[in-house]
Amino acid sequence: MDLNNFGIMNSLMTIIDSQANDNDKAIARYIVSNARCIDSIGVQELANKAFVSRSAIRRFCNKLGYSSWNDLKVNFNCNVFPSDLQYRDFSAPFDEYRRDLTSNIAKIFLDVESTVTKAKLIYLSRLIHEHEDVIFVCPSNTASALLRFQQEMLYGEKIINLMLDAYTNRPPSDGKRSTLTVSVSVMGGFAEAIDPWLNRQPGRKALITTSGDLSCRNSYHDLFNISGAAHNRDVLGAYAKYGIPYFFDLLSASYLSLYHYQQADREDAKGLS
Repeated sequence: MDLNNFGIMNSLMTIIDSQANDNDKAIARYIVSNARCIDSIGVQELANKAFVSRSAIRRFCNKLGYSSWNDLKVNFNCNVFPSDLQYRDFSAPFDEYRRDLTSNIAKIFLDVESTVTKAKLIYLSRLIHEHEDVIFVCPSNTASALLRFQQEMLYGEKIINLMLDAYTNRPPSDGKRSTLTVSVSVMGGFAEAIDPWLNRQPGRKALITTSGDLSCRNSYHDLFNISGAAHNRDVLGAYAKYGIPYFFDLLSASYLSLYHYQQADREDAKGLS
């Protein structure tokens, strides 16, 4: 499995949403429109349908961290779709799906509430505050929660760097500043895949997960498990869609309750000067 598959949809949507109207956008739009049958599309067919050259496709793949079009296609569908759609039974009645999802969401909130203590949130908040460079690394299925978290942390004047795609193209930090790298891997697969890159990364490392059995756990100084039970598959994608956002909502609230007053104090001081 290519590590970049975990961020491929972020990369594609960023290209599609850009203001540019170039070869990269044409290729990205065709891939997204034909994602379910991507394995059967050859490079010449892609070139013809997207009206681009083969060299443009090669440059596009390289930009996303792949060596070739065939490299990009390997295991593509296993990671591009959110919510583990490949495991869902679409023949099941909608009412049954809704009932199961509602029940799972309620259980997840109770699970996170009982597992993630106030002390753990304070500890992670302090780690974030004490490090100059804070990098959160996550796959596509948790990116939206991290983007909101990044925005909320700006209110507390803390810059959070997000690494969401093209992972193998990203060099490790230079080590000149204190660095905290936090991996977010709900079921643990992403953590296993990113481990070689993480081992080259300097500084302190933390993992947020629901998995209790990871071979790479020794790569981390701190492990934050948001579930009281070990998981290896989230069939409905519920932990990624609801558990992770709930956790990061609690974390941003914890951080702001601890450190937002420092910003307020500075503003008060400016008013008195």
